[in-house]
Amino acid sequence: MIVVLTVAQIKEMIKNFFYIPTGSLKLDEILQGGIRSTALHELSGMSGSGKTQMCFELMFNAITSTQGFLNSSSAVYIGSKKSFFPERIKQFVNRHAKEKGTEFDPDSLLKKIMFKQVNDYEELAFAVHFLNSLIISRKNHRNIRLIIIDTFSAHFRDLKGYEKGSLSYELTSILGGLAQDFNIAVVLACDMTPVLYKTEGTNEKKFIMETALGDLFAARMSQRIELEKIDDDVIIVKVWKNCAGRGNLTTIKIDQESGIIDVPNTLKRKSEEEFHRERAAKKLMKITKNEQEQILAENERN
Repeated sequence: MIVVLTVAQIKEMIKNFFYIPTGSLKLDEILQGGIRSTALHELSGMSGSGKTQMCFELMFNAITSTQGFLNSSSAVYIGSKKSFFPERIKQFVNRHAKEKGTEFDPDSLLKKIMFKQVNDYEELAFAVHFLNSLIISRKNHRNIRLIIIDTFSAHFRDLKGYEKGSLSYELTSILGGLAQDFNIAVVLACDMTPVLYKTEGTNEKKFIMETALGDLFAARMSQRIELEKIDDDVIIVKVWKNCAGRGNLTTIKIDQESGIIDVPNTLKRKSEEEFHRERAAKKLMKITKNEQEQILAENERN
C-alpha cells in the first residue's frame, strides 16, 4: 500500500528528526548533523578499520547526547562477531565523564542497552523479527533511539544469490519500517569483500575491496559510510548519499582514550590526496561472472 503524506505531515516528521553525533565534527558536517533518525545507514570497512569502535561511539552518544534524551534513551545492539564488550562501554563512560565533567554510572548505562548475540543468518532473521514485535508492542518504545547490527553481512556469505537478496530485502524492509514509524536511527555494519576488475582496453586485472552485500540493498540506505585504515589509527571516511555518486571525504583518528576525533588539516589533505590518486590511477571495469570462471580455469591449468 502506498502512503501519501501531506505537506504538514512531512514538516512534522522533519521537526521530530534527531541526529546522533559521530565524535568527528567534520564527519557530522558531511552527514548534515550526524546519524539521522528515520533512516538506514550502512557502515562498511575491512576488519580492523574501526567499524565496531564507531558503533560503540554512536551507541554511547545515542544514549547520552541525543538532543536532550539523556535520561530516557536506550539502544539495541545485535552482535554477529562477539564484538560487544561491556568493558569497552565502561571505558567510554569514564572518558566522557572526564571530558564533560559529569559522572555517568557504567552499570546504569549498560542497562539502557538491549544486546543480542547471533551466530547465523537464521538467528539474525529471528532477532530482527523479534525486535520488530517488541518495539511495536512496547508502550515505551519511543525511548529506543538507535539500532545497530554489527556485522549485518557476517552470515550472508553462506547464502546463494537469490537467498541472500531475498533475506537482505526482507530484513532491511523491517528495519526501514521501524526507523520511519518509530523515529529510530539504524546502522548496519558490513564487511568488505574482494571484487575482480580489469583495466579498460587491457587484460590487466585487479582486486578492489567492496562492501560484502554490494548493491543488493543500496537503494534502501540513506547513506553509505566507508572506513579505510591508512595508518595505525588514521582512517579515511567516505560518505555516499544513497550509496551513489562520488562521495565526500574526511579523515579521522580512532584513539582508545579520545575516541573518534578529526585529524590535523595537513595530515587530512595528504591522506585524501593519496586516496584520490590511488582510485584515479586506472579506469577499471568489473569482470563478469563468465570472465571470472575463465580466469579460474586458466589458473587451474597453469
